[in-house]
Amino acid sequence: MQLTTNADTLRSSLRNSIEAMLPLYPNGSMAAFIAAHLEAERKLVQNVLNRLVTNGLAISTTPGRPNTKYIWKTKLTMITPANTVNKMSGTYDGKELKPFDGRPNCNQHLQHPSVIGGKRVYKASNA
Repeated sequence: MQLTTNADTLRSSLRNSIEAMLPLYPNGSMAAFIAAHLEAERKLVQNVLNRLVTNGLAISTTPGRPNTKYIWKTKLTMITPANTVNKMSGTYDGKELKPFDGRPNCNQHLQHPSVIGGKRVYKASNA
């Protein structure tokens, strides 16, 4: 005898209901709203939603907060990385790293030693 299993039969009816409901709210839905709509315990709904986030099927907008919205993850809602700017061309003179001399005596702190590793270390002064 061969045992066949279907993924939908292994899931709980609550999870199937939540998976059917989340895509209907593209801006997200809170666990309390889903629990009230499905007439289920909020804690059970929260557990199912957290598992969906862990499995990569949903996105949590503010994890760990009570008013967290959950969004069904589709191709359109996939998180994209921030744009990067390539500024690795040209030369760098490091002028913002030079000591500031716009005010009189503003670099006097460089004359006093710092304690690093139990030893006094004097800073180099370019002023």
